[in-house]
Amino acid sequence: MPKLTEPELYHIAEKISAHAMKHENYEAGWDYIAECWTDREIVGLIGDADVLTYDDGIGAMQQVVDLYSERKAEAEAEIF
Repeated sequence: MPKLTEPELYHIAEKISAHAMKHENYEAGWDYIAECWTDREIVGLIGDADVLTYDDGIGAMQQVVDLYSERKAEAEAEIF
């Protein structure tokens, strides 16, 4: 399976960061990615996941968003 070069991964990571900053995505749990993840960290995750496209990258990061959102909801439930 072909792998993307580091510049190609960074290009996808920049697009993922922009996706996270969009209001509708930011409010849908992507705030964690927008506020806490650097492009370098995103490149590490999508590189390890053998991402080849932007859509694959969004899918890989969505798994992180879903996990964070689940943990956040659990923590909030314990507070109240």
